[in-house]
Amino acid sequence: MSGPAINLDDLTTSLLFGKLQTGYHPDQLSEDEINWIAVWIKRDAPEE
Repeated sequence: MSGPAINLDDLTTSLLFGKLQTGYHPDQLSEDEINWIAVWIKRDAPEE
């Protein structure tokens, strides 16, 4: 995989979001947590 970790113009091409949806994690995030990250990215990923 290559490309931007966060793509503000197209969430589906953000490596971070893609990994959260399809990657294996020992402590898998809940659907609500993944949705929260999607909203954060859509809001231009503010630091606060």
